[in-house]
Amino acid sequence: MDVSVIFQFLKNLATNNNREWFQEHKDEYLKAQKEFEELLTAIIARISLFDESIVGIQAKDCTYRIYRDTLFPVIRLLIRYTWAAISTLVERNRNIVDIMFI
Repeated sequence: MDVSVIFQFLKNLATNNNREWFQEHKDEYLKAQKEFEELLTAIIARISLFDESIVGIQAKDCTYRIYRDTLFPVIRLLIRYTWAAISTLVERNRNIVDIMFI
């Protein structure tokens, strides 16, 4: 797992937050996404040693998508330049307390 790939992609995305740039750098996004899922899998495994409520949760099941909803013109950023994950599947539809942002 190479966390620097995640940070470099997010840094580049923060300065080039538009659809055209994102499409041109889709391969970089997919690589960074894979690295994030590996990182999250490792974190889930470590936390599950003392918190049984997250045993069996997969990274893909608790990761937010990076694209923003563009229905509202107030939101100017089309793509988030953070990744976020929640700690349990049940919390996805409630007020989320345990969130990790990168």
